[in-house]
Amino acid sequence: MAAQREQIAALKALGFPTAALIQHYLKLVLVIVLMGSALGIAAGWGFGKAMIASYQGFFRLPDLPFRLTPWSDVLGVAISLTAASLGVLTALRQVVRLAPAVAMRPAAPAA
Repeated sequence: MAAQREQIAALKALGFPTAALIQHYLKLVLVIVLMGSALGIAAGWGFGKAMIASYQGFFRLPDLPFRLTPWSDVLGVAISLTAASLGVLTALRQVVRLAPAVAMRPAAPAA
């Protein structure tokens, strides 16, 4: 949000409601999290299969099936979406609290 602070302030100065900005950034987070989750689940499934094949070849286990449970996928996506949404809401709240004229200026450097 710090990189887009000036743009958000300009939109606020032009009369865009805060709810529309929040909705926009939450949609952006949803797209990013869902794309990342799809890639992560696919990679996790592939690496899990490879690890099981490695274990079976090395330890000669009789039966060791790989199972990726749906609840673990759903839980992982839900946790990721919750964390990303809270991060966006926190950052957006800090920018929206400022007056548009103040927020359009670059942020002061940290002490």
